[in-house]
Amino acid sequence: MLQALRHVGGRHGAAFALVVALVAAAPASAVGRPHEPRVHPADVRNAQLLAVAEARMREGKAAPALEALWSIDDSRARLDRFTRARLLGLASFALGRFEETSAALDEAGRIAVGRGSSLRGELWIVRARAEHALGRCAPALAALTRAGPARVRDVDAVLVQASCENEGGLRAAAIDTLSTGLLTIDDPRLRVMRAHRLLELGARAAAQGDARAALPRAGVDELLVLASAFVERSAVAEATEILRVLRRRFPDDVRAHVALSRLSTGREAAQAAVEAARLDPRHAADATELLRRDNALGAALRESAGIGDERARLRARLAALVDARAWDRALALRQALDSAGLGADDAVRYALAYAAFSVGDDPHASALLDGIVDATLFERASRLRVAIAACAEAEAPCAR
Repeated sequence: MLQALRHVGGRHGAAFALVVALVAAAPASAVGRPHEPRVHPADVRNAQLLAVAEARMREGKAAPALEALWSIDDSRARLDRFTRARLLGLASFALGRFEETSAALDEAGRIAVGRGSSLRGELWIVRARAEHALGRCAPALAALTRAGPARVRDVDAVLVQASCENEGGLRAAAIDTLSTGLLTIDDPRLRVMRAHRLLELGARAAAQGDARAALPRAGVDELLVLASAFVERSAVAEATEILRVLRRRFPDDVRAHVALSRLSTGREAAQAAVEAARLDPRHAADATELLRRDNALGAALRESAGIGDERARLRARLAALVDARAWDRALALRQALDSAGLGADDAVRYALAYAAFSVGDDPHASALLDGIVDATLFERASRLRVAIAACAEAEAPCAR
């Protein structure tokens, strides 16, 4: 028939040429090969979802990767189960789903063994990190052993091993592990952890050396914890050094300012507290108090205006005015103090009584002292009553 059609001319000949072209361009399956079955749509979709998950993981988007993996039809025989388990493990770990990480990588490991191979070292390290996050050191250390040489070049692997050794009471072994890791990777996290271990062994000078080496690069959270560890071992100077560097490196992190204000004294403490209050007004009361203790009374009064809580603001202002011997201004707060419900507060009553005595208003001072029952103030109130009585009996003007 094709031979006959070749002799057809005109429009019919053009039609023949088109048919021939279409037949030549058609895929083999279109002309039919019964021994080559078509690819099932579910297998095509599974492959697409695996590719999407792989791409999302490369982009650091674990949640959409996990969503794609959950959408896979795992009943299909042609599914690449190893890739799915590997990606499930990595995506779950990135999202903090550590039980799922462990289960997925366990499956990936079994599949790999069935194929005559094994997991790559970095996957064993992820498994170890997940097990450690779940508080399971035995399987974590076993996974690190399976990781092989990769574990000595990976910071997280070294941290997990040292942590597990320390949790098992092997502090010297943990220090050795960290020291070996530092020979290959000079990472601040390793130095911070070794500083903790050295502190626990009482080696403060060596711990300080690691802390100083870590200061330029370590994160604010781990350095704050390290400073606290120095304080717990009475190494206040070392902790103060850490916090001073933290304030310079992270000027917008209120925690560094607050920590230094509580650890330091005098002007440095006051300035740190003021910076903390600038970042978070909730620290204005602390700043006011530290300025008052540093005798920066004008600054204390200015800072007190930023205290949000009215009662705390009035207390701070009264204390600063009394320290500044601004007796009339202190007494002028009486109505505001009463309105805020502080009129019956023993500390407030004593401060106002002292101010009244200082301006010569002894009856007012005596009335304020009446009713003070606080044990910590009772002795001071008694001495002030004695002074009031002595002034009442004196013929010459009483020194106040």
